Amino acid sequence: MGTRLYIQQIANEQLEKCYKEGKCYKEDSENNPDFDWEEDEDDEKLDLDKAWSGVHFLLTGTNGGGEGPASYLLTGTPLVDMDEIQVLSLSSQKVVEFDLYLQTISNDFLKKQYNPKRMMELEIYPSPWKDSEDLEYLLEHFEELKEFVSKTVKKHKGLT
Repeated sequence: MGTRLYIQQIANEQLEKCYKEGKCYKEDSENNPDFDWEEDEDDEKLDLDKAWSGVHFLLTGTNGGGEGPASYLLTGTPLVDMDEIQVLSLSSQKVVEFDLYLQTISNDFLKKQYNPKRMMELEIYPSPWKDSEDLEYLLEHFEELKEFVSKTVKKHKGLT
C-alpha cells in the first residue's frame, strides 16, 4: 500500500476558521480525522501517489526539509498531527509563492537534480531509486503538481 500524498484545495475562510479554532476535525471511531470544513463544489484534489518525497527531493535536495517556496510541498501550517496522519496547509498567499517558484522550474533542472545514490542515502521514499523510469515517474507527477497549483491560484484558494 505505502504512503501517499493527497492535496486538496480549500477556501481561505475555512483555513482561517481552522487556525482560529485550533482544530478543524473530530476523530472518528477509528481515531482518524473527520474534517470539519465545508468543501466547495469546485474544490479539486490531487493524488501525488508515492512520488511526493522524490518530487520534494528534486526541488530541495532534502528529505522533508528545505527553505522557502521550494519546500512548500512538505511544509506548511499543521492542521492535524496524529500518529500516521499529518495535514499541512498553505494559505492562498503561500500558494501564489509556490506557484511562482514552480513556474521557474524546468524538467532539465529536475533531471540535473535527480541523484539516485543521494536519494538512497537520504532514504527518500519509496526506494530503491535507480533508473530513468523512476525519473520519468517523478517528472510526470511534478507536472501534475505544477498544473494543480496554478489552478488553485486562479481560484484564490489555499491548499491542505
